[in-house]
Amino acid sequence: MTIRNLWLLVAYAFLCSSVATLIIPVAWRRIYSKLFLEQPKLAEAQRVMILIGFFGLLSVLVLIGNHDLAVNPRYLLTGLIGLAPLCGWWLSEWMKQAVQWREWKLAALVVLTLISLSGTGIYLQTVQWPQTEAARVYAATISALPDNAVFIVGRRTPLVNFYHQTGARPNWQAIPFGAGWPDDGLEAVIDSHLAEGQPVYVDFDEKLWNEGMRDHSREAAGLGMIRQHCQLELVKDSLYRLSKKQ
Repeated sequence: MTIRNLWLLVAYAFLCSSVATLIIPVAWRRIYSKLFLEQPKLAEAQRVMILIGFFGLLSVLVLIGNHDLAVNPRYLLTGLIGLAPLCGWWLSEWMKQAVQWREWKLAALVVLTLISLSGTGIYLQTVQWPQTEAARVYAATISALPDNAVFIVGRRTPLVNFYHQTGARPNWQAIPFGAGWPDDGLEAVIDSHLAEGQPVYVDFDEKLWNEGMRDHSREAAGLGMIRQHCQLELVKDSLYRLSKKQ
């Protein structure tokens, strides 16, 4: 675990729901009041919802210690089933009280809303849209490759799988990174594809492999093995076609 995981939790929460993230401090105060000061007035459904929300929050906090969180922030979604209904209740409680708020509170709500919209817009412009454009360009690069190609392309693996699943390239395959990475068996997997006459491509672009985000990288060892034991034929930029060294 590193302090970076704490920042990642806040940033990922904001990207998932900027409004929910901004109202959490006030919302939690409301939950505390309901749970500890007005508990006899709580309906049974609300008690159950708070309990489920507590376990959802607990699962998120436990994951802060996961060393892979920086690479796979989707792990945090495990707490969504507990937190989603609770956040909805928080927001509804806020809306009920908004009609009674003074001008400064309404102004604060407007400011928070503007911050939320601005933050979301900045994320889309600086992160999401460039990633979408990069994926489009990458798709154009590999679309001319053979229909039975096998790819070792790190973070572009979902793109290859998309082409495969939609039937655009039904015979395309990818050697996945992450949990499905074959580790010491990578060379054997590559050899089996080459023996079947399937061209194998690897992309050494560091941006596709999240190098440096873990204390150690399983994929880095495999990429090193490829450089050492395979013949590399440049296709474009950092994309190469593999063949066995003679």
